Amino acid sequence: MISFSPLPAKPPGGGSLHIIPAMVLYRFLFGLGLAAYAPYAFIRQAAGGRRIGDWRGRFGLSSLPTFRRSIWIHGVSVGEVNAARTILGALREETDAPLVLSSSTAAGLAMAAEVSAADGAIPFPLDLARPVERALAAVDPTLVLLTETEIWPLFLDRCERRGVPVAIVNGRISASSFSRYRRAGRWLAPSRLTSTSSRVASALVTQMPTPCRPPAMR
Repeated sequence: MISFSPLPAKPPGGGSLHIIPAMVLYRFLFGLGLAAYAPYAFIRQAAGGRRIGDWRGRFGLSSLPTFRRSIWIHGVSVGEVNAARTILGALREETDAPLVLSSSTAAGLAMAAEVSAADGAIPFPLDLARPVERALAAVDPTLVLLTETEIWPLFLDRCERRGVPVAIVNGRISASSFSRYRRAGRWLAPSRLTSTSSRVASALVTQMPTPCRPPAMR
């Protein structure tokens, strides 16, 4: 297991005042990019191209199943959801906590709904405040596992505020890329990230501080 140190809570030589404008800028640019991309995505789907998926769910406009003190595993699409099966199977042997699987694409969400080890399948929220808050409130995670390097600053920030540990499983990241993430983290969302293999995903749960563990693991 390779553990990455927590990202600094404050940028070097400055206070936390720098973090807020940076996050506001990120949210503005993300919203702007989404507004520009959405019409194209809808037109492409109408023309018979790639499906958008559960866009209402991703925007936080539809109801989500609710859980209490769950473990949330996210796989962006079919390949990652398929990889998450192994993680879910290992976790199921270790805990009785609800296991929630999410995906960002229509095909990934359809596959997630068929994974028997998962107690629920939900669309992963867009990195906007309302969808993220609604999803976190519904899932109520004690741990979030992201397959690959699926890193969204606002989502990580909201997990950090709630004290929810976030880990990357099956992650691959170069030293130069990690360095860039650390620099960005000083300005956006300082979070604790851990990279591990799927073979030790269940062990990661047992290493969590007792207050953070799912009830069955305490």
